[in-house]
Amino acid sequence: MYAIDFYLGSEIGLWFIHNEQFLDSDRFFTKDEQIMKVIERRNKIRGLGEKPLRAMSVHWPDKFDINTIEKYEYFMNIHPGYLPMGRGTYPIFWSIYLNQTAGVSVHQITPKIDHGPILARSLIPFSENESAGELWSKVFKLEKQMLKETVKKLRFDKSLHLNSYPTEKLGPNRKKIEFENLRDQ
Repeated sequence: MYAIDFYLGSEIGLWFIHNEQFLDSDRFFTKDEQIMKVIERRNKIRGLGEKPLRAMSVHWPDKFDINTIEKYEYFMNIHPGYLPMGRGTYPIFWSIYLNQTAGVSVHQITPKIDHGPILARSLIPFSENESAGELWSKVFKLEKQMLKETVKKLRFDKSLHLNSYPTEKLGPNRKKIEFENLRDQ
């Protein structure tokens, strides 16, 4: 059984910290005040024993530096977009705006954002009659399911089968500024 470093952010990170069983050797990192309060109440700021070889990012708000990435044998990220098409920030918005595939992906973190090998991904069908909030609810529900499955694999599987989807060729990496420019028009 492997201990895991968890990098937690946003609503799904808060949901996760309330709904998962953790090992004493798991460690937690966050920039979110609500998540920090829960971690402190549980006295889970620092893990015990050896440093984990595996990590899971759950909506971490920043890019990871190369030294952090290379500390881990496996450093997985759950992403609220269907990779490689749904790269970058606000993938739910871009799925609707561009009428593209929506979904959730779990991938290995690499220095290039949302370009790492994919562990798992799942499509979410949506129609033009659905609101962004309805699609977001579907994504959130699927993320919770895939997060639990991924943590189980990180904990118990000696090696992870990472798929080699063509991550370099498909899908631009949407940046926050693109969204802000559209919003401000």
